[in-house]
Amino acid sequence: MVTVLYSGESSPGGLTALWSLSPAQSRPPLLALAGTDFLLPCSCPEEEKSILIWQKNLSVVAQYDPEDDEQVVDGSFRNRTRLYYPAEKDNCSLLLRRASVKDEGNYSCYYKSERMKRIDVELLVAAQYTPQVESVPPESEGSTGPGVYRCQAAGGYPVGRLRWLLDDRPVNSTFTTRRSVRDHLYNLTSTVSVGVPEGAVLRCVVENPRLEGSVSAELTVRSSVTTDVTAVPTASERGGNWPAAEPWVALLGVTLVLSTLLAALLTVCFRRRCLRCRAPPIQRVGVLLDCSDPVRHA
Repeated sequence: MVTVLYSGESSPGGLTALWSLSPAQSRPPLLALAGTDFLLPCSCPEEEKSILIWQKNLSVVAQYDPEDDEQVVDGSFRNRTRLYYPAEKDNCSLLLRRASVKDEGNYSCYYKSERMKRIDVELLVAAQYTPQVESVPPESEGSTGPGVYRCQAAGGYPVGRLRWLLDDRPVNSTFTTRRSVRDHLYNLTSTVSVGVPEGAVLRCVVENPRLEGSVSAELTVRSSVTTDVTAVPTASERGGNWPAAEPWVALLGVTLVLSTLLAALLTVCFRRRCLRCRAPPIQRVGVLLDCSDPVRHA
């Protein structure tokens, strides 16, 4: 049997109490992190066979009735709750496992002493965002201008605030929000176009209004050119405005040197051949004729 504490239409708000209730006691709101187990506190007097019921609005979350072993609870809480009562006689608290955004709301702890008593607990849920920064490639190759950067902060609750910092200085920006239908968590997205000097740090900061502090992701801009210790000297270091030597220039120089050496070798071989000629060379006006001359004798 499910015990419904309120039904009918005769009392204010359209509800009729089945038991006379003491004035409700309220506690300050409690905050649970999504995905964790959380305790909803409720103390009760040490009495035997007391009825204990936990409700969220009109849905039964958990109950204990010594005269009825049947436990019928709302399907979204099935296998996710634990009651400490009656094992601990003065502890009517409820342990809620794997808290989610859908668990947020007002809970009521009812237990029967001399009169039915009620303690209200408001549960708030928070989920931390996970930000990530990336550089967006340009639409066209070779385009110039400020860089484009995107920050995506996923899986947070409630709606947070996203802002950009360039070396701890604010950057004008806006962001959009999108809520997941499945888990009701929010995703924040922001894109900025800004010139980032080499070595500067671009940071995306996300703040959750229910959690202290903030989370951030950053991107450090590095030079795309790697300088080698054996780099070619600049024009001023070479003492002129000539450009750096290209590889084909060096190859041409080597070719010229080899050609000169080959010509010298051929000249030496040719002179040795002349010395082996049978007739002595003929002197004409002080000129040494080549032994290939057709006139070999005086």
